[in-house]
Amino acid sequence: MKISGLKILAISDLCLDESIYNKAFQKFTDNGAILKIIEWKLTDLQDLRAKVIKTEVEGPNSVNNIPGLELIVSDFDILVTHICPIPEKIIDCGKNLKVIGCARSGFENIDINAATKRKIPVLYCPLSKITAIADFIIGILLSECRSLARSHCKMTKGIWDPDFAFFSDFKSLSNSTVGIIGFGNIAQSVSKRLKGFNVKLLVSDPFLTEEKIIKYGGQKVSLNELLTNSDFVILLARLNEGTKNLISINEFSLMRESAYFINAARAGLVDYRALREVLINKRIAGAALDVFETEPLDKNDPLIKLENVTLTPHIGGVSREGYLQAAKDIAKDIERLLKYKSPNYVANPGTLKILK
Repeated sequence: MKISGLKILAISDLCLDESIYNKAFQKFTDNGAILKIIEWKLTDLQDLRAKVIKTEVEGPNSVNNIPGLELIVSDFDILVTHICPIPEKIIDCGKNLKVIGCARSGFENIDINAATKRKIPVLYCPLSKITAIADFIIGILLSECRSLARSHCKMTKGIWDPDFAFFSDFKSLSNSTVGIIGFGNIAQSVSKRLKGFNVKLLVSDPFLTEEKIIKYGGQKVSLNELLTNSDFVILLARLNEGTKNLISINEFSLMRESAYFINAARAGLVDYRALREVLINKRIAGAALDVFETEPLDKNDPLIKLENVTLTPHIGGVSREGYLQAAKDIAKDIERLLKYKSPNYVANPGTLKILK
């Protein structure tokens, strides 16, 4: 298919706005493609996050999208969205749809079954947030080592207390043992950044071979062995039925009292009641948390009052550069499809037989 005359419908939002789409698809418009951008209007970023979580848990039919989208989509060849849900009724109304692009690392907001039934490839971009999340995790590690966030909190309360750093049992990241649970693209990127700190890296991931983990400087171990021997435990596994509450009271009981726990993946991987218990009783040294069972975090949650916890409002993967990269990744994969080449990331690869 030629780019000239191609009709692309892109759905913007508060994060991935019109300017980003225009940059990402400039090559298309320069070559005669028609790019129409419509906005999924939301109240604020809190409203956006709430709808993302609801969609991830309950599916693309659980959240209302753009009024009249059924009529708009019928005239386009390609549909690109970020987080706006695309349920079956929208896909069925896209009589000319040949590709759906989802400019994010997952595709929970797309009805994959409906797209597959129509033989429409659904593209996504799992690598777009890697740099942001990997940098974030290294930042959190250093913050926990030197208690940077806690020192800042004391200062903002008018407390000048340099002595607590001397008398506290802080860990040095250099020459420590770091355990990573789940060793996908993000974890592998984190491991590259850790090399300069000369850490011992333990990895628990049942889906990766020992050879692959060794390639990144890690040692493959069981989950229990990782929890028992790590100074820092970083949770980066994927959430599914098999990993729900992967870390609970039994797992926390294996950790050292001097160890720190970091969750920048998904809240559902952790039994937060158990986590609160071990932090309150100081069974572990501390935790850094970027994800929670309910977001925003309840103002009365005990975690807020604990001094051995660093809390951030689910910002691990957030960066404007990441949103632009996501849109560019989708544009590149669409271009590959138009050239009868397989895209890098497609949620339903069985649909690609239409290219042959």
